[in-house]
Amino acid sequence: MKIYLPSDAPPREKSALALGSFDGVHAAHLALIQSAERTEGLTAVFTFKETKAPCLTTLDERLELFEKQRVDAVFLYELDKLRNMRYTDFFNEILVEKIGISSAHCGFNFTFGQNAAGRAKDLARLCAEQNITCRVLDEMKCSGITISSSAIKEQLLYGNIELASKMLARRHEARGIVAHGKALASKLGFPTMNISYGADRAPLRRGVYFTECEIEGRTYSAVSNFGIRPTFGDITPTVETYLLDGGGDFYGKEIKVRFIAFSRDEQKFDSEYALQCAVTRDIENAKYFFGL
Repeated sequence: MKIYLPSDAPPREKSALALGSFDGVHAAHLALIQSAERTEGLTAVFTFKETKAPCLTTLDERLELFEKQRVDAVFLYELDKLRNMRYTDFFNEILVEKIGISSAHCGFNFTFGQNAAGRAKDLARLCAEQNITCRVLDEMKCSGITISSSAIKEQLLYGNIELASKMLARRHEARGIVAHGKALASKLGFPTMNISYGADRAPLRRGVYFTECEIEGRTYSAVSNFGIRPTFGDITPTVETYLLDGGGDFYGKEIKVRFIAFSRDEQKFDSEYALQCAVTRDIENAKYFFGL
């Protein structure tokens, strides 16, 4: 997969271009990419470096997901530099003259150009005038809800992980480098791995989740707590993960924690013993969930 910045010379072959913000690269975004893949030219994506916080994915994660979808080219632009461009100029100068599109693919609610004045119907009209194929995809629904980044963020905040996963067409995940913490969980007999969730990432409902954890290409069944550990007076949200098979020493290594199901809300306990009992129950519930 080749990434093209505005200063780069475009590929020689014309591009079947999927357009959008692609925050989350969710099921509807995948449909756009698949639409482009079924037409003539390079399978390409036009998107922006920036994503509106709180975001579902980082730029690196989006690029990784594009590559998994076998995208040939990503045209990566800065939103601020295009914000004041009329939508007709954007179409002619960027899509036609600069990139060289063989077809355009967008969602039913796509907007572009200054003040988001251009709509999907305008893109279709401009393409038709130059004999360029344009496909506008209808809204996609899951459990009666239109799939969108905002809808997925809402489900995550409610703790509806299963529905969010269906809309994403994958499991929501957090990733980070395992850092040394206060070893509070280890003192209770449950060594955990702690990673930062990310201040700009779409917030989750605070609580305990059944998860899977990927470390160095291997996947482990796990139970994770997302929250601030109120029993100990912490204020920074973290993802604290316990591997059900015990695991090993993974300090300094990158892990990916994927959320499968919500178990219970975060609680403040009156004593460390009460917390220890609750964590023991969480682990037993997780083992039952995974059939261990």
